[in-house]
Amino acid sequence: MLAAIRRRGPDGEGEWRSPDDLCWLGHRRLAIIDLRTGAQPMSNEDGNIWTVFNGEIYNHLALRAELEAHGHFFKTGSDTEVLVHGYEQWGLRGLAQRLQGIFAFALYDSAKRKLSLVRDPMGVKPLYWWSDGNALLFASEMKALLRHPALRQRKVNHAGVAQVLVTRYVSRPHTMFENVSRVPEGCCVEFYVNRALPDKPAPYWDVSFQPEQISVETATEQLDALLKRTVEMQLMSMCHWACNSPGESTAASSSP
Repeated sequence: MLAAIRRRGPDGEGEWRSPDDLCWLGHRRLAIIDLRTGAQPMSNEDGNIWTVFNGEIYNHLALRAELEAHGHFFKTGSDTEVLVHGYEQWGLRGLAQRLQGIFAFALYDSAKRKLSLVRDPMGVKPLYWWSDGNALLFASEMKALLRHPALRQRKVNHAGVAQVLVTRYVSRPHTMFENVSRVPEGCCVEFYVNRALPDKPAPYWDVSFQPEQISVETATEQLDALLKRTVEMQLMSMCHWACNSPGESTAASSSP
């Protein structure tokens, strides 16, 4: 499964297996933030919460400062570490609602024997999962998921194929394969060991329409400020590249 996404993560590979053999996490890394100590899978201090993450958290520095004020200790400069400490502090939904960025990640809580999958509000980063009630698989790319032996006898979702021919798109949460689902944008899914599969993903974000009586000039100023702030946040990774030492430039330049 990791080999199938090697091209997307050429800078490193990591694996973690829980002591009770219930969970295995694998990750291929494209190093952007904290090139030296940002390897994944990543855990909290106690090693009972683990994560694998794809994307960027634009407001991770602000969240880090807030978590440190609550007494959390960070061992890396990576935005990934915000996820494990944020989950400890605010829970899954509270964490997801605070994140600003593009992301798809999994969190495994060994104490609760729970795996959680979360996808960003706009669905920029993909996240697929499959389960037969006994095993659960997930991956950030369909090709990786289909490498698992459990999906060798996979079946095509004929309704999905028909939809692609008409609309060039398969409606969420369905995919081109039977029983393989996508985590919908702005949603999280929680799976517990020895419990039934969840009925449906739980949304943590939605568009809110609250009409305001404001002038065109005020609306234009607000839009301008929001666009500038958005661009500044998304330039975060470029700033990290510029600040890297010459010896780290090769890993940074591999990013698309």
